[in-house]
Amino acid sequence: MNGSANPVFEWLVNGDSTGDDSSTFMRSNFSNGDVVTCLITADDACGLAKSNSIPLIVSIPPVIQPGQIFTIPQGGSLQLDPVISGTVDTWAWSPGNWLSDSTIADPVADPPATITYTLMVEANGGCGDTATILVDVFTPLAIPNAFTPNGDGRNDRFYVLGGPVNSVVETFDVFNRWGQAVFKAHDAGPGDASAGWDGRINGSYVPPGTYVYVVVIRFATGLRQIYKGTVEVIR
Repeated sequence: MNGSANPVFEWLVNGDSTGDDSSTFMRSNFSNGDVVTCLITADDACGLAKSNSIPLIVSIPPVIQPGQIFTIPQGGSLQLDPVISGTVDTWAWSPGNWLSDSTIADPVADPPATITYTLMVEANGGCGDTATILVDVFTPLAIPNAFTPNGDGRNDRFYVLGGPVNSVVETFDVFNRWGQAVFKAHDAGPGDASAGWDGRINGSYVPPGTYVYVVVIRFATGLRQIYKGTVEVIR
């Protein structure tokens, strides 16, 4: 108002001149809390005018780290704490089933079975991100102490049961009473019966009796754990 025909503009950020003398001011590297003002010099009697101070709220666009997995033993619960960078003002989990609150950052989850949630986050101003979060509900890892390899389709294989997602049976060795290896496997998934021992060596069933096993499990965290024990071959 009353700027005369050719007013002169000077834009300032936090009181410092930016050197910009255009009628509009644009910049891509503002920081949260910056204050913008404008000095306007008219060529009439009004002289110098100063705009109101304009405080800025700068939101960093949120990004949800992809591929996140949380593991819960069956019947248990866990507080979800997904890795998210940037500014987040609202959260929305879908579906909202088995969550203590589907509108907070870290709800407690207690699903009865493995489930994939979709998480949507948003910052003030509309910037947002969406990603899926896998909640793996697993049965605790277990190794049987006996099996009956007789070809009847029931309890015919000796293998590692249960275990969390992305864990690996790194090595699986079985020995007879004289320390001779009768079975070896590696890099199998827990719960994979096809990777287990069918009670045979060189195509023939081993005699009934007690055998020793050594299993090395590598968990998704990189931790390795050794399990040792005996298994009874029953006929």
